[in-house]
Amino acid sequence: MSLEEIRQVVILKRQELLSQINNASKKAIWLAIIDVVSFAIFTLYQFFESFKNEIEQAVANTRQGQDSFYIDLVKNWQDGDVLNPLTNNYNIVDENKRIISRIAVNEVQKTIESKLITFVRIKIATNEPPVRLSPEQYDNLSFYLSKKKYAGINIDLISRDADDLSLTAQVWYNGQISDTEAREEVLSRVELYLSAKITFGGVFNTNDLVAFVRESAIINNIKFTLIEVNADEAFTVDMTYESVAGYIKLDRENTSLVMIPQ
Repeated sequence: MSLEEIRQVVILKRQELLSQINNASKKAIWLAIIDVVSFAIFTLYQFFESFKNEIEQAVANTRQGQDSFYIDLVKNWQDGDVLNPLTNNYNIVDENKRIISRIAVNEVQKTIESKLITFVRIKIATNEPPVRLSPEQYDNLSFYLSKKKYAGINIDLISRDADDLSLTAQVWYNGQISDTEAREEVLSRVELYLSAKITFGGVFNTNDLVAFVRESAIINNIKFTLIEVNADEAFTVDMTYESVAGYIKLDRENTSLVMIPQ
């Protein structure tokens, strides 16, 4: 509701109750009162609306099924610190110790001893570019989550080295450019796609990669004959792939490009 809408409601109510007032000076006084009252109501309305939104957001973030709850939980973990057992919080908030730079949360189901169990899967990394946590950091965060999560919720915490992507492809490029320069252009654009065009925990898409490489001014076309990802075991990618670690890096040594000048 706007200030003018509130003012009109007050005016209508005044007309209902005080229709017998015909004196111009009295009307002017009442209009001034209406303006003051309308502004006061409007100010209170804005305050309560803002307060309501903040409460609704806080409630939403604390619902155990919300991804945002676990994202905030992990962001607030402090490397090397211990929770106060009386408050289940840190005694001192230290932003410098909040080292998690990448987080992805989703719900998954696993079959354990013939039973289908639901887990909240949390993929994380630290630093930029992202890297895995050390074993000690991982154990510290795992313990922290066990103390902060809701009872009965199963957490699947993942922090590991990036999945390795290797490519075999034919590349048609501007013949006025050297083979070496064109090759580096392809490799660099693949690396840029992996680091900047896929969100952490996102999905690799072959068509998107082809389109991104072809945006280069010196690359005319590219055709992938094999895309492989290694994450403990090798996977052949047809169209899409969701990384185990949450992020992917190019394995240059095992990437083969056949360069064709035009």
